[in-house]
Amino acid sequence: MDSAHQHMHNCGRELMLAIVENHWQDAHFDAFQEGLLSFTSALTDYKIYLLTIRSNMDVLTGLPGRRFLMNPLIISYATLSL
Repeated sequence: MDSAHQHMHNCGRELMLAIVENHWQDAHFDAFQEGLLSFTSALTDYKIYLLTIRSNMDVLTGLPGRRFLMNPLIISYATLSL
């Protein structure tokens, strides 16, 4: 997500500089739009990830639920920690 964020800002800077110097092209707008869409997509994926984690927690106790604990990444990390 960080790289998509940086890319969006870089494209925005290039677009603004091209506009100020009066040599903008459609490619500048297209690049900025692509960067903005890429960042928005990464942000949406992260929000879905956070909601998934939240939905796998017990509301009353705040402890992780069975689905969270059965996550292969969690299991492999726990195995390595032993």
